[in-house]
Amino acid sequence: MACRNAGAKEYLEATCQLGELGEEATTSGLAEWLEAAPPTVNEMIQRLGEQGFVDHQSYRLIRLTEARVSRNRARSKTDGDREGAVR
Repeated sequence: MACRNAGAKEYLEATCQLGELGEEATTSGLAEWLEAAPPTVNEMIQRLGEQGFVDHQSYRLIRLTEARVSRNRARSKTDGDREGAVR
C-alpha cells in the first residue's frame, strides 16, 4: 500500500519521529510539529486511518499500524537514517 501524496508521507514520518522522541502523537501535537491547522491534520489522519496506515480514534493517540512500522524500520536500515527531521 503506497501513500497517495507527499503530504501523507510527511504526516507518517512526523508521527514516527514524535514517538521516537518519547512524545505522544496527537492531532494537536502533529499540528504544532508540522505547523499545520488542526482541522487539516485531523482530515489527513482520518484518511491515513482509512488507508490502514494509522490507528486513531477521536481524542486518542495516533499510532502507526504494525505494517507501517515494519516498512519504516526496513527503510531506515536501507537508507541509514539519512533523512533529516520533518520540520
